[in-house]
Amino acid sequence: MRKKEDECTRELTLKEQKRKELYAKQGRGSQFTSRAQRDEWINKELKSLNKQIKDKKEQIDKLDSDLTTDSKKKTELESKMEELIGEQDIHRTSIDDQNKGFYELKKRKDKVQSERNDLCREEMNLQQSLSSMKEELGKADQTLRSMAGKPILNGRDSVRKVLDIFKTRGGQYGSIGESYFGLVIENFECEQSIYTAVEVTAGNRLFHHIVESDRVGTYILKEMNKSKLPGEVTFMPLNRLHVRNIDYPNTKDAIAMISKLEYSEKYDTALRYIFGRTLICRNLEVATQLARTTGLDCVTLDGDQVSSKGSLTGGYFNKSRSRLEIQKTRSEKNNEIKDQEEKMKTLRDDLSKLEADINKVVADMQKIETKNSKAKDVFEKVKSDVRLMKEELNLIDRNHAPKERSLVQLRASLEAMQTTKEGLENEQNQDLLATLSTKDQSQVDQLNDDIRRLKTENKKAFAERMRLEAQKNKLENLLTNNLVRRKDELVQALQEISVEDRHLQLENSVTDLKTLEERLEVTKTNMKGLDKNLQDIVKRRKKSQAELEASRLRESEFQGKIEEDSKELERMASKQTVLQQKIQDCTKKIRDLGSLPSDAFEKFNNMSQKQLFKLLEKANQELKKYSHVNKKALDQYITFSEQKEKLIKRKEELDRGHKKITDLMDVLEQRKFEAILFTFKQVSKYFQEV
Repeated sequence: MRKKEDECTRELTLKEQKRKELYAKQGRGSQFTSRAQRDEWINKELKSLNKQIKDKKEQIDKLDSDLTTDSKKKTELESKMEELIGEQDIHRTSIDDQNKGFYELKKRKDKVQSERNDLCREEMNLQQSLSSMKEELGKADQTLRSMAGKPILNGRDSVRKVLDIFKTRGGQYGSIGESYFGLVIENFECEQSIYTAVEVTAGNRLFHHIVESDRVGTYILKEMNKSKLPGEVTFMPLNRLHVRNIDYPNTKDAIAMISKLEYSEKYDTALRYIFGRTLICRNLEVATQLARTTGLDCVTLDGDQVSSKGSLTGGYFNKSRSRLEIQKTRSEKNNEIKDQEEKMKTLRDDLSKLEADINKVVADMQKIETKNSKAKDVFEKVKSDVRLMKEELNLIDRNHAPKERSLVQLRASLEAMQTTKEGLENEQNQDLLATLSTKDQSQVDQLNDDIRRLKTENKKAFAERMRLEAQKNKLENLLTNNLVRRKDELVQALQEISVEDRHLQLENSVTDLKTLEERLEVTKTNMKGLDKNLQDIVKRRKKSQAELEASRLRESEFQGKIEEDSKELERMASKQTVLQQKIQDCTKKIRDLGSLPSDAFEKFNNMSQKQLFKLLEKANQELKKYSHVNKKALDQYITFSEQKEKLIKRKEELDRGHKKITDLMDVLEQRKFEAILFTFKQVSKYFQEV
């Protein structure tokens, strides 16, 4: 429509110019007086027109050149844009590959971190378990220390410190640690039923130290003294202990204690030295008999001992505080602690490996991220170049239409000038007339008709163009302000995040969602368990509160009874005080009576209190007759007589003892004389032989 309007406008301009020239030609008949004057004016006009035509042609050539240059530049820009878009695609593919690698590494890192978190939780549980075990071991050590004695266990700890010192020194000292075998109690095991018998037999010898030779014990003692370490130690060097083989009695009522112990063969000498001469007997009677007949020490399962020398030792033994039981607990806890520490070490090694893997993965991720960042920078630069080229192309496209319109207008103007030039040149060869010729007049009429027609068509084309331009502007505004902007945003988003990248992000998000759902399920399960435990605790709390209320009620009842009993006790105490006063009075009266005959209690035991009072009154009446007699003389006489009898018996016993001692001295003197005589004879005999 624009071209149609421009074409109509061009034709209209040409025809109006032609009509104007014809009217000007008609007016020049009255303007000029002669043909020569007119031709002179025409020459001037032609000269001016030629100059204008030349300028127009230069402008047209310049516009043609600009359009040609723009066309070539557009072609070059489009070609370069294709190259940059290809390069952009290559960079996008590289970024996608790097993003894929990055997300693969991220998935691996998340997996390794999940494993590390599991190991950390396991490590924390192991640490808590290990702390609990060490606390129990400390309690067992404290109990054992209170039972065995502080000096002995201080000595054990000092020996361990010395061995650590030797191990650090190395060399000849390093072999000393291998020649130390530990405490006796640590080197054998037995059934729990004979713990008591074993403990009473060994006593504190359970804490003697077994060493390979006396040289090892000497080194350890010297180092202890040198370092001023506390404690008492007793060493059992295996090269210095001598044990006889013993024939144990074959009886069902007793068994050798050494046969019930489990130990390594190299400790046989030390354990036989302690337990080899002891039998475990069924009861004390069997122990007494076997001790007398076999010459071995015997012990019962209850801990009663019968020595081969004749002494019996026994009494209550608290089995709940058994040293062997505590040592067994210590050994178990030590083994458990060692196992837990081994697990902890393995766990920490695994954690270190996982940490190294995580660091490696993070380093790779950082490298990929750096490469990706550089690639994105290059991508952004290429994208910026493409955007600038697009803007330049758009600028060329925007300037192309105005330049073409200017070119059309210039050409139309050139045509009009050339038409004017031709008209003036034609007029120059004609005579000067006051009116138009018939041909010119008909041409003017035809031009007027064409001008009216062209104006009508031009108005219609202009109205249609305005309508279409309004619609076009509306659509352009919609495109520019909404759709194109949205398109640019989507294109930019698609360029920044590719389909592969979004797919990887989706997979990563799904994986994270699954992990969170699993953790949520675990948390819900734990919550259910905790809710159940809470309900049980609430029930127990209610039950405990009910029991507490009942106990408080009983306590108040007991408190009332205690108060009543206290009052009763006070009454009884006051009554007791009164009775004690009466007892003291009666005792005083009895002392005043003096000593009683030996048959007084038997004689008056069956009499009633009334009869006794009557006899007492009668006796008092009789005593009044002897008020001038010393009443304590008889008591002193009886006491002195009893003391005399005791002294006589004691003298007889001493006389008999003196006689036995004298006889023993005589016998010993005789034996001494015989021994001296025998020695003298032997000396004389050997002197004669010499």
